[in-house]
Amino acid sequence: MATNESHVRYLKTLVQLSKQCATIESLIGNPEFRQYNRDSTLQLDAEGTMLRALTEDLTARIEDECTKIALSFNNADVAVLGQAAADRMIKERLPLLVSFIKTLPTSAGETFLDAYLALTRDLLSRLAALFTSVAESFALTVRGRTLPKDLQQRTLSNAQLSWDACKALHGGPRNNLQAVRRKWVLDITPLVADAARELGETLAEGSGGEADGSEENAGKDSKAGEKQEDGDGDEQEEKEEEDDDDGISDGTADWSVEKRELAQEVLNYTQLITEFYMVVDKACLRRSQNQNAELVAWLDALVPQGQALSGDVDEVVCAVWEEDEVDNIRPFLNTLQEHARQMASTVRPRMDPQAPELTVLERLAAKA
Repeated sequence: MATNESHVRYLKTLVQLSKQCATIESLIGNPEFRQYNRDSTLQLDAEGTMLRALTEDLTARIEDECTKIALSFNNADVAVLGQAAADRMIKERLPLLVSFIKTLPTSAGETFLDAYLALTRDLLSRLAALFTSVAESFALTVRGRTLPKDLQQRTLSNAQLSWDACKALHGGPRNNLQAVRRKWVLDITPLVADAARELGETLAEGSGGEADGSEENAGKDSKAGEKQEDGDGDEQEEKEEEDDDDGISDGTADWSVEKRELAQEVLNYTQLITEFYMVVDKACLRRSQNQNAELVAWLDALVPQGQALSGDVDEVVCAVWEEDEVDNIRPFLNTLQEHARQMASTVRPRMDPQAPELTVLERLAAKA
């Protein structure tokens, strides 16, 4: 079946739309884009009421257009609806999206702004992928070709991902405090907890389950061993590959007594930092209320501190895996302890002087 003029126009519009989304995504990712945010005088309420209204209207409109465009991927009869939706995306929705992200003020918080820039870029990336796959599918449809299953699945998947990205943008943080807390709980704290877990599991394996908190891990290891014995060779081989990926396949059999003791010290301190991070959330972030400029600045300073300290944890744990001499590991632990002490001194003034969680900070400082 030959394509008519309207079908050709629709295909060109879809290609243009995909390229435009990719271009805007790249533009927003440029550090110079933040100048718009620094110049913005928009005043957002601390509760995020205005922001919620803006994102709800914007994402609902984009989601509606995506639905109409997605429906045309295997149905040339609804191309007229798809064309109208694509035209609105180019002329109205995308400019509105750019206007929205440009007017978010830096004064609302760098972490807050980072979150929305990331959410907007993700949405644009999903939209570009959707419009590309719809164009590929529609080009085959209007020629009477059978759509490959992988293309159908990719198009439907891209549609769902676009809707999900719209919902994610609408569900973004309402203020800087919420943005920081999400990052703290979902990104920063788990990195330290994972490092402690992996080191603890390795020490438990090497000491017959005697390392701190290793009883549960030993049980897991026992079950894994039973599974290997009952399974075939492929399953055993797969497990060995997973161990290699974790970087702990060699175990601790050749570790000296001094290295094992230092590794246990690293584990104990890393577990203490995990506890400290949970205290920061419970005793500082959850209890913060007044979203003023001073709090915004403190929160934005807290995030890189937390990220840097988790980086110190990663370095000392890597040193435990890679170094044989304790004298090569100790400096990493000393650096971690010093930075932890500095961060504890930053957090303490934000806590209730009578808070029971202060004991964690005292333990942290005592070991530093």
